[in-house]
Amino acid sequence: MIAVCGTTGTAHAEPGDGELQFGYVLPETGQLAYLGPPQIESLKFAIQKINDAGGVLGKPVPNVVASDEAGQEAVAAQSADRVLAAGVDAIIGAAASGCRWRSSTG
Repeated sequence: MIAVCGTTGTAHAEPGDGELQFGYVLPETGQLAYLGPPQIESLKFAIQKINDAGGVLGKPVPNVVASDEAGQEAVAAQSADRVLAAGVDAIIGAAASGCRWRSSTG
């Protein structure tokens, strides 16, 4: 699922800044942890390919903002809120339909 919303690092995207910023809420711990690594690596690979081809509108896609869903709906919801607070434009996740979320921000 990709939710369009509005690095693992401290930089936050600003709305209208011209950068396409992805975030993810994928399992890194818990029962579904085995699903996370290939999904996370696929996202990083896609961003690398996009950047190798010149980025989006001539700007590189920054590192992805990451958060763990832990295979639990409540954790996934909290994680989604954290990723959204970082100002991402789109969220990739969750890995399982039981971990879909409703963000408290909208």
